[in-house]
Amino acid sequence: MKKVTVGIYVIIGLSILVASITLIAGLVFLLRQEMVKAVVYFILTLFWLIGLAINMKLLQEWNTISEKDSNYQDED
Repeated sequence: MKKVTVGIYVIIGLSILVASITLIAGLVFLLRQEMVKAVVYFILTLFWLIGLAINMKLLQEWNTISEKDSNYQDED
C-alpha cells in the first residue's frame, strides 16, 4: 500500500509540474497573440488540473481505506 501511495505522490508532483509548464506556455502564446495555441495550452492545463484533483481524491480514499485496514488489524 505504501508503494501505491508513493506512486500517487509522484503522479501528483508530475501533474503539478506539467500543469505549470502548460500554463506558462499558454500565457506565452497569449502574449504573442497566437490565440489558437494559447487556447489549446489552457485546455491542456485544465485537463491536468482535473487529473490532479482526481488523484488527490483517490489518495484521500486510499488513506481512509488503509486507516480502516490498520484499525481492523489492531483488533485481532
